[in-house]
Amino acid sequence: MAQRTQFTESWVGVAGIRTRYIAEGAGEPLLFIHGGHFGDMNSAECAEVWNLTIPDLASHWRCVALDRLGQGFTEGPKDEAAFTMAASVRHVADFVRAIDIAPCHVVGHSRGGYVAARLALDHPALVRSCTIVSSNTIAPGPASNEIVFADNPHRPFSAERARFVVERYSYSIAHIDEAWLAIRARALQSQTYRAAAQRMAERALYLTQFSPQLEDDRHDLLDRIARDGLRQPTLVVWSGNDATAPVAVGLDLFRRLAARQQRTEFHLLNATGHYCYRERAPEFNRTLRDFLGRV
Repeated sequence: MAQRTQFTESWVGVAGIRTRYIAEGAGEPLLFIHGGHFGDMNSAECAEVWNLTIPDLASHWRCVALDRLGQGFTEGPKDEAAFTMAASVRHVADFVRAIDIAPCHVVGHSRGGYVAARLALDHPALVRSCTIVSSNTIAPGPASNEIVFADNPHRPFSAERARFVVERYSYSIAHIDEAWLAIRARALQSQTYRAAAQRMAERALYLTQFSPQLEDDRHDLLDRIARDGLRQPTLVVWSGNDATAPVAVGLDLFRRLAARQQRTEFHLLNATGHYCYRERAPEFNRTLRDFLGRV
């Protein structure tokens, strides 16, 4: 599958962090938030993961995708205390303000789904609608990524290691394009990404700070959803064959959201792995387009 991988990149200062993003189209702003976290030596997410969605939806919306804090080609945290998911959420909120796109529709995948939901809950004035895609980080239930990827045989930060992760995540590898993989590998090996990873590794920040704080914040988020819900119309899109985010936890998340927000929808894309929006791009794009049209 030949894919478009060339987009005009822009840079903006966000609370002192040099932040990379791509933008295309005109109309109401639509913000795409990728998954992953800084410090991961296996694979680096970046804005181009949405390259099968942005060209399709840019005819009706201003599509924006950023590289999150310490990921892709965006600088990492300046302060060791900011090596947290909460700092990543603040960075996205500050980014929305910096490029003046509030209120925007937000779409978040995997850990980006957590960021999208947290943004909607903590900064409701910034978010018009919220779409969560295959995110075990926000869904109830234990994480399984460490188990799924425990046998990666390739050296850290290598292109081969990144390919292994993408293929293991996928139900079908037809969506994996060499040019797209090359961008991910370049991000993984970039100076800014490796600097953040090195700082995280030197102080074991993932185990001592990032993961424990995220778990506490995750429970807080689920408690607040149960108590108050999200104010915005919400779409949950889930993968039918994702070992890291089973359908059962996606349905559990949907029920919790729908209990407090009647304008909540659930769509299951069968025969898809973690990247359902890539493996079934036409169906995902149509689902998102229809939902945004109803909003």
